[in-house]
Formats: sequence, C-alpha cells, structure tokens
Amino acid sequence: MVPSLRRAPRAAFVRRSEDCGSTGPLKQRVHEDPFAYSSLAASFSGTASDGTISLQFEGGSGHGYEGGFVACFNLVWVLQGQRAGNGRIPDWAARS
Repeated sequence: MVPSLRRAPRAAFVRRSEDCGSTGPLKQRVHEDPFAYSSLAASFSGTASDGTISLQFEGGSGHGYEGGFVACFNLVWVLQGQRAGNGRIPDWAARS
C-alpha cells in the first residue's frame, strides 16, 4: 500500500469562510468516504451556471484514488451546513 493512501481524509467537506480560510464556521459534507486531490470552481451570478460551485475530486469507498467525481452545489446549501465550531458565523449568514 502506498503510504499516502493510508492518510487520505475520511470524508470531504466544504466550509464557508469570511477570513480567507483561517476559520470555517460552517461546513457541509460533500463525500462520505475517503477522498484525495480536489479542485474548486465557482461561477458568477447571472451567467448560464448562475452561481454554481463545482468541486472536482478523487474519491472512493476503500481509498481516495478509486475514481473521479464532481459535486455541484450553491452557497445557500453550504450555509445550511452544520456548525464547525471554528470561527464566528456572520449575522447575514445566520439569518439565511
């Protein structure tokens, strides 16, 4: 077994941050099983994809390198996530 396979994170989460990633008080699970390399992209509101956030990642049930996946969601879905206990949730987000 390749050593990096043993250290693959057990689940993939996205977090909402107001401070360039120092904290992430809200999190939403994207993938239940191990995952590996990921890439995040977001579209602009008013475009054909209208604010969609796309997360491309490697994942699988046994280890994080079994296949490629794409998860698509929006900011509202992320804001409906669970509290991560890491940072303050802005007032505007707490009302959403």
